[in-house]
Amino acid sequence: MNEKALKKQVVAKILSKGLHQLIDTDWLKEVLDDFSAVSDLNATMYSLPNYETVIKSGKLDICKALLLAQPALKDKCKANKTLTSCQFNAPDINQIIAPCLQGFMDGSTAIIVHGHHIADIHVGPFLFPDYNHKQLCNRAEKLHIPSELFSEQIKNVPILTVEKAKAALSLLSSIAAMIAKKTMDNLIIEHRAEQHEQEGKTRKAIQRELAESLSQIETIFANSQVGIALLGKDRTLLRCNQRMADITGYKSPKELIGMSMKHMHLSEERYKKFGELYYDTLVAGEQIQIEYEIKRRDGTPVWCMFSGKAMDSSVPPDLNKGVLWVADDITEKKHTQIQLTESLAQLEVIFNNSQVGIMHLKGGRYLQRGNQRLADILGYASPEEMIGLSMRNLHLSPKKYHDYGKRFYETLIKGKNIHVEYELSRKDGTPVWCSLSGKALDTDSPPNLDKGVLWIIDDISDRKRLEEQLIELASVDALTGALNRRAFQEQVSRELAIHSRYDRHFSLLMIDIDHFKSINDSYGHATGDNVLCHIVKMVHNLLRESDIFGRLGGEEFAIAMPDCNKEDAIKTAERIRQAIAKSPMKTSEQTACRVTISIGVASCPPFSDLNKLLNPADENLYKAKQDGRNKVIG
Repeated sequence: MNEKALKKQVVAKILSKGLHQLIDTDWLKEVLDDFSAVSDLNATMYSLPNYETVIKSGKLDICKALLLAQPALKDKCKANKTLTSCQFNAPDINQIIAPCLQGFMDGSTAIIVHGHHIADIHVGPFLFPDYNHKQLCNRAEKLHIPSELFSEQIKNVPILTVEKAKAALSLLSSIAAMIAKKTMDNLIIEHRAEQHEQEGKTRKAIQRELAESLSQIETIFANSQVGIALLGKDRTLLRCNQRMADITGYKSPKELIGMSMKHMHLSEERYKKFGELYYDTLVAGEQIQIEYEIKRRDGTPVWCMFSGKAMDSSVPPDLNKGVLWVADDITEKKHTQIQLTESLAQLEVIFNNSQVGIMHLKGGRYLQRGNQRLADILGYASPEEMIGLSMRNLHLSPKKYHDYGKRFYETLIKGKNIHVEYELSRKDGTPVWCSLSGKALDTDSPPNLDKGVLWIIDDISDRKRLEEQLIELASVDALTGALNRRAFQEQVSRELAIHSRYDRHFSLLMIDIDHFKSINDSYGHATGDNVLCHIVKMVHNLLRESDIFGRLGGEEFAIAMPDCNKEDAIKTAERIRQAIAKSPMKTSEQTACRVTISIGVASCPPFSDLNKLLNPADENLYKAKQDGRNKVIG
């Protein structure tokens, strides 16, 4: 190290330790006593009562040095402990120490009256005694302090004259020269000794850390669960670990040392192609990460995940210094991935070509995905049009949407299958009967429904229509459209049981067409059939929605009237009789065929059984016929 650099280090040492740590404090006390005799600063500055004196050197902690030299000042001086960092460019020690000692004079006295900090009266060598007394008095007045009190307080503030300052500076220069001569040589010797000792300790620590790091790296290399290989010039293997030998089917790493990577590629063409593809990436200092199939010792292929990077950290790196490759055997994973890909492809074909609708719901009953058949069933142009669709749109009403969710939530959360026939709403709002089968996709127990629910949907509208037709055929008279005898009796029995339980009125009308045999004989059976249909149509127009109308057989009909007493039932029967009597039916020969009916009425209570109600109604019908027909008897 040259002398100039050494001096800079010594300067840094002085600044870091502080002046009082580098020199003899007893000797400094003698210097300070001489300095006090010139400046009178000691005697005046610390004799002021009720004042807090602050020394601000702006260089080094001179206050601390001063207190070491004169301990008696400790109770009077509260040293400023905040130092300003010095920046020195000159290497000359005299130019450094002199400004530090000058700090003894570059101080100030704080003026505090009644607890208020009024101002600082500077006593430094570059300030004159003619301070602005008027300005300070004005400040005291703003703080509501009487000016006479303020003036009295500052009378004893020491002001260093210019003459005394010049004399002090002259003495300080001499002190600086003495300190420099006394300490410089010792400091240089001490610094060199410390430097050599530190370098020795550092070298040993570095060697110890290096040995530990190499041991750790060797342990990692030998016991790594991934293959590690270092390739040198011309892609020749320089070193590898046991795991790399295991992956490639060799007994030990020694068998691989010096081998060209050409022997590990499935073909020479692939070897060349690999180099062409990844040379630019390596020479750019970037990392390569790829899945690649290489050849084991016995020639069988093995899939590996490779990560490679140049060892040289220069830009661009020198590939002759080596390329480090890390390899992990992913053969099993790759085969699983291939099988999964094939399975997914098969599922995709099934999904897209299925003859039933498939719907995947997720995130609060929103459609995540559907197939074309689903779109066809629900009247949409494509599955894409339905993505994000809320299931609210597929229910016939908001109430049905909420009821459906409540009804099947528990089934889904238990991981069970749902099978239900339900009426959905198509895009245009028309209903469509569907068979729905649903199950949560998550296999945990209980399943997480946020992972989705899969629904299989089939359009069963045609079957439902057929069922309705069969039900209608089984319950409706084929000729007239009125309920047949069995369906009439079933419905009336249910209604009668409810009304009997709550003691409500219920009436029954028995109707018979007058002289119906004569109509058949005179006009033919076709006209007779038309008469039956004509009467049924007219009766339907005169009934309430709650009334039940059925054909009991031949020309005999019955009307059940819930919540209707006998008096009202007779009135309704009379309206029906009159309407039919006043509406003759035209035959195929355009002649008028006059038709009349007879009606028997019965009411309950007291009857609670249909047969018991039918009997009195039938008896009243018989009386109406005996009494000349075209009558109502109740």
